[in-house]
Amino acid sequence: MIAITALKSMPPGPALRDRLALVLLVLFAFSAWSMTAIANVALALLVLLLLLDGYGAGGRWRRDPALWLLLAGILLTTLLAWRAARLFPDLAAQQWSAIAGWIRPLLFVVPAWWLRGDPVRIRWVLVAALLGLLVGVLQRSDGDDLAAILALLRGRVGFDARGDFGFTALGLGFLVSIALLGFFSFWREMTRASLGGRPRPLLGWGLWITGVVILLAILLVLQTRGAVLALALVILVSLLARARAALVQRGGTRWRLALPLLGALPILALAGAVLWTSGDRIAGDVAALTQPDAQGHYDYGSSSGTRLNLYRIGVALIRERPLLGWGPGTRGPLDLVPAGVLDWSDYDRAHAPEWAHLHSVPIEIWVRFGLPGLVLGGLFLALMVQSYGVMRRRAQDPPLSRFLRLGGIMTLLFCLYDFRLIRVDFGFFFVLFFGILYSFRFAPSAKADPAAGTGP
Repeated sequence: MIAITALKSMPPGPALRDRLALVLLVLFAFSAWSMTAIANVALALLVLLLLLDGYGAGGRWRRDPALWLLLAGILLTTLLAWRAARLFPDLAAQQWSAIAGWIRPLLFVVPAWWLRGDPVRIRWVLVAALLGLLVGVLQRSDGDDLAAILALLRGRVGFDARGDFGFTALGLGFLVSIALLGFFSFWREMTRASLGGRPRPLLGWGLWITGVVILLAILLVLQTRGAVLALALVILVSLLARARAALVQRGGTRWRLALPLLGALPILALAGAVLWTSGDRIAGDVAALTQPDAQGHYDYGSSSGTRLNLYRIGVALIRERPLLGWGPGTRGPLDLVPAGVLDWSDYDRAHAPEWAHLHSVPIEIWVRFGLPGLVLGGLFLALMVQSYGVMRRRAQDPPLSRFLRLGGIMTLLFCLYDFRLIRVDFGFFFVLFFGILYSFRFAPSAKADPAAGTGP
């Protein structure tokens, strides 16, 4: 239904392939976190349509840097998987199966090609993604999650009342925080909704408030401090920047100055509520960080202590094989610590294998891919920085630009303290979010912009 409505909103005359791609994009966004099998099929069909359309685009498509980044990622991951399969025969199947997870995030060029910076298409995709996320939460929730919500309503929230709604808490917390960022960025559009050509402010405000309350409740039950603090940080910085602009702007009223500052209050309240509900965990982190043992080990029972221990293990693995790493499918704490590839302590041997990854994207890439992986990651970051410049020059859409800027900062922060890059949930987010950002390089008006490459 969403896809059909999106098609009706398009101007007449687009090619059949382009219209079919929009249906698949909306379907992919809706099913990314609720029906992943359908999402994979939709993404595969979009790849097929892109190959057909890209062939028609001729040399323009072949010169696009994202295509070469994708091809380089496939080649590098395959070669290092082959090398690791020979070095660790017991992990051979694991190396080959990891290729798809590492390649998935680089498919952001697929939705980018079909979105082409079109604000109407982008908004339909964002709405479909939000609805799909809520459907996924509803599908996977169970009695424990309901009990956690009831405990929240009664003010009895603690670690024992923490829910996950069928997802991993950190993964869902990040997605929900991005959704809340969208409500913050597009609040004017959402509260000025119209129906049948007539403005319906009550309907708009009702939908906006309902959505914010639902997402806040999910975030409070998850108690994901990193996601909440990152969200609070970027929104507060944005609000302070707007307040400063209102202050220096000639003719600025006190209300224009006070409005951003008033908007900071609920954000501070949210951060305070999450920190209050996770007070026991914070106390455990403080105790762990101030009491390392003689060997520099921290308590694996705390989240901060666990991360510091895993970072230390990652650095040791990097020092041992800094050039080509240990393989795309090799999990440091779960595979290499029990295997005794280095002289691990008994404490690490007992507790590190409880974790499947090192909780940091940069460290994980260096451990698994070595220096070539860091180079590839650096090229991706450089391409995205350039894409933000293209968006700034070409996009006449302040709410969308704000969402993509702040969302990019939140994604970067998340990658520093967790590793979900090769998981389906974060991989699909990566494809959609950076696909939207990169799509401005394919906007028709980008032809005259040398930095933007060539549009279709």
